[in-house]
Amino acid sequence: MNTLLDNQLNWSLLQTDEIPYVPKDLNVYEEVDEVCEIIEQLTMVKKIDLIVEADESLSVFADSRALQTVLRNIVTNSLKYTGESGRISIRAEQKGSIVTIAIKDNGVGMSQKQLESLQLINKISQEGTNGEKGTGLGLILAYDLVEMNKGELRINSVERVGTEVIISLPISV
Repeated sequence: MNTLLDNQLNWSLLQTDEIPYVPKDLNVYEEVDEVCEIIEQLTMVKKIDLIVEADESLSVFADSRALQTVLRNIVTNSLKYTGESGRISIRAEQKGSIVTIAIKDNGVGMSQKQLESLQLINKISQEGTNGEKGTGLGLILAYDLVEMNKGELRINSVERVGTEVIISLPISV
């Protein structure tokens, strides 16, 4: 419930250009680790293997609140659509002046039609593997927050195979 309210508040602030935006140098490993701590109980309930591969020295220039919201939304979506005893990996690496953070699961995946409809505001969220509910707002918010941080968000998915969300952000300056 807290995540839903936080998403709605952030989205409405973003739409009115009132969301605080304070970019600074952020340690990627620490940001990812913080999200992993928040969702640890959920991974235990579904017996999900959560693997993090990130160099502890990687940094991005972004707003911490925005990055935390994006990571939390993407990882909780992966949890929602990955069945019991599944696997989620979070891999971060630098490529030139960009850091990519890839969140990959072996969950239910999405059809091409579902992928194409992701950015529509009236998208109806699909139930998770344990009947988890959602609004679809988290992913829309993630797109907007990544864009606000001068980054890019891409999604690759195959039905019954899984989904990979790739977040690209500029390195620290």
